Amino acid sequence: MPRSTQEVRIFPYEQAVLKELNPEGYTSLVDMFEAACAKFPERPAFTAIGQTLNFVDIDRLSRDFAAYLLGSAGLVPGQRIAVQLPNLIQYPIVAWGVMRAGLVLVNTNPLYTQRELLHQFTDAGVTALVCLVELLPTLEQVVPQTDIEQVIVTNIFDLMEAQPAPQSTLSGLVTLPEVFAQGAQLALPDPGTGLNDIAMLQYTGGTTGVAKGAVLTQGNILASTRPVSYTHLRAHETTSHISY
Repeated sequence: MPRSTQEVRIFPYEQAVLKELNPEGYTSLVDMFEAACAKFPERPAFTAIGQTLNFVDIDRLSRDFAAYLLGSAGLVPGQRIAVQLPNLIQYPIVAWGVMRAGLVLVNTNPLYTQRELLHQFTDAGVTALVCLVELLPTLEQVVPQTDIEQVIVTNIFDLMEAQPAPQSTLSGLVTLPEVFAQGAQLALPDPGTGLNDIAMLQYTGGTTGVAKGAVLTQGNILASTRPVSYTHLRAHETTSHISY
């Protein structure tokens, strides 16, 4: 769903609190991310399965991913993209790339059944998907019933050594290393994302009924980072390094 058709209710008190929690004057969550990458380029950001990427690596790869989404994939800011990945180093790259493109991130549980996948993809209006190669057998049964036109697949070892494209019945399937290669050749336009734009739809567990998407704006997520930045970061004068 393009951003022009989205509606987020804005309350004066909420905006006043957000301003107080944002003394740096960040214009979006992406603005804060890019500032961190520029300030700490050579510091480690994420570690998974024995591989560590620095902030400069996350910055470059997420930029290339975002450029592909808005370029080759033909997506527009405000559209929803599902990300069905476990705790791999690919996840933060993809998640930041989605937000840098001004798209709406829809986190999808890798353990979802076909029924749960179909409900979430349909309810969220998902038009693109990023998934782990091992999940393709289930997704091949679900994706044709949805509006998903672009599927990006990754192998657990893709960031160590690009793996060959898997066999699949899904059309429009492309591997994550191919996406990075194409995106590196493209410019990344400014999607004009602001703090009141939707950043993600975070679905509930569905224990009391069908899962429901909680709307989180750029400002919601930026505000939630403040307890960490005001305690850990300012106390230790360093950055947080996440290991999976």
